[in-house]
Amino acid sequence: MRAAFSQVGATGGNQRGNLAGADVLGDPYERDFVGGAARRGRGLRDALADVGIWLELYPYTLARSSGFFTDVQVSVIVDWNGPARSKYDTVNEIDLILTRGTRAAFVSCKTGMPTPFALNEIRTLTDRFGGRYACAALLTTRDVSKRAPGLYRRAANLGVEIIE
Repeated sequence: MRAAFSQVGATGGNQRGNLAGADVLGDPYERDFVGGAARRGRGLRDALADVGIWLELYPYTLARSSGFFTDVQVSVIVDWNGPARSKYDTVNEIDLILTRGTRAAFVSCKTGMPTPFALNEIRTLTDRFGGRYACAALLTTRDVSKRAPGLYRRAANLGVEIIE
């Protein structure tokens, strides 16, 4: 996973202005995804109201423009009970899902220091919706390995790649 992001980051280029072309701000309707999940389009106003949205959009645009991944989705809503929705369904959001061939990477993006709950959540969602070969990652702006070494070890034990 880390190697994939390194490759994506190495592509460089001007990412400014690519959001509209990358369908980040696109359609307000839901699209079907694997396992009863759907991607819900966000309007510009809603997206920009989310403080951490830049940490989702930046790697999204890098991944989309890299050509490395088969598919890249942002803000994927997963419904544990399938597509029939009720207000009592268990629903989660996965910040990024990157696929290459049949392998998927589920990525949680955190601008603050991640918590054990965040590690468990992305691990659980990856196991439930990603299949046998999917990997889990947590992208953060914090230096977890130095500031929270116990959490960093816990992530390694859970099989969650921390991208600092």
